[in-house]
Amino acid sequence: MRRIKRLAGMVAILALAGCVEPVVYTPEQRREMETRVFDGTKDLVLRATISVLQDRGYIVGSTDYQMGVVRAESGPKTDFFGETRNHVAVATVEEYGAGKARERITFVREGSRVTRDFFSGMRRVESDTAIISNPEVLRQIYDEIDRELFKRKELDK
Repeated sequence: MRRIKRLAGMVAILALAGCVEPVVYTPEQRREMETRVFDGTKDLVLRATISVLQDRGYIVGSTDYQMGVVRAESGPKTDFFGETRNHVAVATVEEYGAGKARERITFVREGSRVTRDFFSGMRRVESDTAIISNPEVLRQIYDEIDRELFKRKELDK
């Protein structure tokens, strides 16, 4: 009897979890969430960002120091159901007053899945792209960049 109650409780929790709608942010809210101002030069913030992204397993694909842009990818990973996902991070950094830099990092999930048409047997690739808006992940990354900036400033002393 106790097991049945526990199982019923778990089923109810799972059913309710499926009812939770994802948070939809306005472009302004997303910009606010993705942007941070740092004490440091544009060059220093770019270098710290590259280090943090590499520490998190991203592969830096391109950088443009003059424009202040870094693009990095997690690399494609295929799950059990055959869906391939790749996470892309794009960071832009600009000077923001004396000794300050403003950075915006956007994370995008690129996905694709190969399916077969039931009647014809033809393979079809379905793909989608979505911006990842997770305030906690962004906060963690910006905290890591802040720590990396602190280390780099200490090395320059």
